[in-house]
Amino acid sequence: MKSAILHINFFVFVICLFCCCTTTTYTTAYYRKNSVTVNSIYAQYNKLYFEKPFSVEFKDKTFNYISLEIIKDTIRYIYTFRLNEKKLADTLDKYGFQTALIVNMINDMRSIKCTWINKMDFYVNRRKEYMIYMSVRE
Repeated sequence: MKSAILHINFFVFVICLFCCCTTTTYTTAYYRKNSVTVNSIYAQYNKLYFEKPFSVEFKDKTFNYISLEIIKDTIRYIYTFRLNEKKLADTLDKYGFQTALIVNMINDMRSIKCTWINKMDFYVNRRKEYMIYMSVRE
């Protein structure tokens, strides 16, 4: 059952990836070119988010600054870092994240110009579902 839900969520993710970009031609070419990395980022994020919720967004066109949102039970912490800043790793360590895996995922995002990854919840027939979504830049 969980496998079927995961496949449905991934299908919805791919559809959203195609719908969020400016043209179908761009998204088709983008996914064809970067499918291995996109799928890897998706799997990494899904695993890491399950351990501790967070989101990552690149703040600039040069992909040098990120916004890291750390989600706790009652509060969300939002930090902005330069990628090569030691404070990024220190903050991830402080909150108990797998620092090396998150930094690797961020570098993968940068390599394919993925500007944002997040997970949202929604309801279908009064049942809570989840979807991971990614934004990309031309």
